[in-house]
Amino acid sequence: RVGALGFLALPGNFEAPGNMGLFDQQLALQWVQKNIAAFGGNPKSVTIFGESAGAASVSLHLLSPKSHPFFTRTILQSGSSNAPWAVISINEARNRTLTLAKFLSCSKENETEIIKCLRNKDPQEILLNEVFVVPYDSLLSVNFGPTVDGDFLTDMPDTLLQLGQYKKTQILVGVNKDEGTAFLVYGAPGFSKDNSSIITREEFQE
Repeated sequence: RVGALGFLALPGNFEAPGNMGLFDQQLALQWVQKNIAAFGGNPKSVTIFGESAGAASVSLHLLSPKSHPFFTRTILQSGSSNAPWAVISINEARNRTLTLAKFLSCSKENETEIIKCLRNKDPQEILLNEVFVVPYDSLLSVNFGPTVDGDFLTDMPDTLLQLGQYKKTQILVGVNKDEGTAFLVYGAPGFSKDNSSIITREEFQE
């Protein structure tokens, strides 16, 4: 599950804790661990790979102890859990859920009623309205994404990385050439196919 269907959150509420999409992935990894031998694979040699948001997901599994038994090593391309768009704060997660509820006429007095109202909405209606919860002031705007739920993710990625709380294993990190061009159509100031780069190689590396 992705978007609001996978990451809508009212942090602290057990009915909508968030990160459902990551638990989906974790369940898939558990299935692979249980069944890979039947396909000629080795359960002790499972590599998980992701690109962009997928790389952020892989990176988050490195930070989640519950995922650690289900994979051996990782590959991350053009993304990580500490990218500015990868994880949103619990306050922001709550605000976005309440904003979506307002758009869907589900603004209620308590969270239980909000959740009940949202569950009765057509999924397509949720998907059509979730794009409006964040102003279009960023090229990399993720409306609903991972947040700290105290279960899958116990703290913000930067904190967990600094504390060394991640799976110590083989990690291959890379980028995809010219991937940023996909976002230029949204009007990044100063960027044009007809112009030279507006930043130097040294500035990029910083």
